Amino acid sequence: MTTKEALQQIQADLLTMSVSVEEQIERIDRILHDSGPDGQSRTQAEEQPRLAGGA
Repeated sequence: MTTKEALQQIQADLLTMSVSVEEQIERIDRILHDSGPDGQSRTQAEEQPRLAGGA
């Protein structure tokens, strides 16, 4: 593999990683957006009283 080919492969790998990182950031943003003020997801927060024997 030539230096140019190696650099092109590195560039392609970095672009792939960049897309993956962007997807993970979007996933984290959605989780944060959907979570309540205490950090639990709204669904988890609704389930907690039932699991603890409450309403």
